[in-house]
Amino acid sequence: MPRQTNPHQHDIGYVTSRTNTLTGGFCILYDGEKANLDGRWTILCSKHETFVAFSNKKTATSMLKTPGDWCQACESLVEMEEAEYILTLRTKRTNDEQLKRLATLAVGDPEKSLLFERLTGQQPEHYLSEQ
Repeated sequence: MPRQTNPHQHDIGYVTSRTNTLTGGFCILYDGEKANLDGRWTILCSKHETFVAFSNKKTATSMLKTPGDWCQACESLVEMEEAEYILTLRTKRTNDEQLKRLATLAVGDPEKSLLFERLTGQQPEHYLSEQ
């Protein structure tokens, strides 16, 4: 499989990036001084356009690996993936309150809605309307 081309690699202040395994986009590290951004070292989730600044380059670089720790939208995806994992391994019937919470998180978010649909076979809006 050919490696995805990073459209950000020629941005002013670009330092390095990693593929975001949650979204398929990129987590990008910028030199905030060169890019005229707040904070010395700024990381970006390209899919959700979330920026977070760090004073230490090593810390910022290590955070590229875990977008669920600093991008709220990615954090929600991690929650949905964990829920999918739990539901897949479960032998007992899933608690309706758990599914209702997951459906509520997924409404209006195409990525989470797709995960919910994969889990339950229904769209979250449809699931909530039946409750």
